[in-house]
Amino acid sequence: MLIPRNKNPVLNPQVNPTLNSAINPNFNASLNPRFNAQINPSFNANLNPSFNAAINPSLNSFVNPAFNQQINPLINLSINPKTNPSVNPHISPSAEVLFLFSIKNISTGFCIRTSNAGIAIFDLINNYIGFGVPGPDNSYLHYLPDNTWVGYFIPNGHGGHLCFDRNSNWIGYFA
Repeated sequence: MLIPRNKNPVLNPQVNPTLNSAINPNFNASLNPRFNAQINPSFNANLNPSFNAAINPSLNSFVNPAFNQQINPLINLSINPKTNPSVNPHISPSAEVLFLFSIKNISTGFCIRTSNAGIAIFDLINNYIGFGVPGPDNSYLHYLPDNTWVGYFIPNGHGGHLCFDRNSNWIGYFA
């Protein structure tokens, strides 16, 4: 996959949480949901789909790809990297995608923005593996295609997002 230099954590220390403590939740408590209740769905009902129907695809068809064809890459082929080369980072280095990385800076996939301000999530071989529902303060709630809530993404204050599982464990980031 062609990762532009400005989004590549190996080449750009500004987007690398290992090298930039300002975007590392282990060093910046304001980005750590264990220390900042405002970004923790266990304490902030606005970030919790059990309490906020607007971010729950089981209760809100606008954010559910099964009911909203515009955000479903299996139906809307313009946001599907298998059918649209302009959004495929394997083919187009200028594709407007967000690159996913593990906390060890290993590329794990990418995201394509959808018409409802959400994201469609793909693995490294362009398989659709989930979606992000837009949440408060530029956050996303991460769901599998079957609407299972698996985590959330919070902005890191530098243009990217930190990825957490449902238990608030830091599992990766996107740039």
